[in-house]
Amino acid sequence: MFDLSILLSIELGLFGIGITVFTVLYSFILNKKNELSIFTELKRKQKKPGKTILDQKIIFAGRYISSAKRINIHLLVLIYYTFIISILSILLICFNGSLSKEASDVINIILSVLSILSLIYILIMLIKVTTRYFKEVQIE
Repeated sequence: MFDLSILLSIELGLFGIGITVFTVLYSFILNKKNELSIFTELKRKQKKPGKTILDQKIIFAGRYISSAKRINIHLLVLIYYTFIISILSILLICFNGSLSKEASDVINIILSVLSILSLIYILIMLIKVTTRYFKEVQIE
């Protein structure tokens, strides 16, 4: 069983990191969408038939946007999850004196398990992103 202040610190730290990474990735997505619209407009004006470097850039930008959006969805899940655990921890700290010892212990155990699950979720996502990273940056 974790001390609630430690649990709260961990969850708020994960919440802050999640918000930061989400915001940075969101700005990258918007930038890449702007590039994609420019490339698409250039392609529309281009008279060359067949595959060109511009086509490759359009495909790459689309894949990048899709990949980044998937990662951001997972970040949103983590952000909301850690926020809820943080709020529940704050409420338990505030109302700790009015709850029975058994009820307080049960809620503390539940929050501890939920916190551990958020860390496991982060580990799984880290493994997925790392695997994808090494696959995508591999030079053929």
